[in-house]
Amino acid sequence: MAESVIRIGTSNTWSPPRDRVWWTREDGRAMVAAVREAGGSLGAFARKHGPREERVRRWVRRVERRQATALTPAARSTLTFVPVRLVEQAGPEPAPRLRREPGWPAPAAAIAPVK
Repeated sequence: MAESVIRIGTSNTWSPPRDRVWWTREDGRAMVAAVREAGGSLGAFARKHGPREERVRRWVRRVERRQATALTPAARSTLTFVPVRLVEQAGPEPAPRLRREPGWPAPAAAIAPVK
């Protein structure tokens, strides 16, 4: 009996999850890998495989943003904790400064910041 091999994340075999509305991160990553492998436009990919184009665009942005902000192993090894000490402020808090646009009335004196 021959074994069938399914390559996950390829543009030829990828299909959106049909059993749920919300996608997992793994679903999104697999779709983005398929989009990159396909090499065409996001709209063409969406028409071929079924998800709405906006969903494809959102996942591509989300995955690319996570990859751009991910730390490299070298950067992770240089992270250190810095000791901090919390102290109480020695006096009354300064009054908050309110910025208002020209032409707007001054705020009423009864308005105070929430603490």
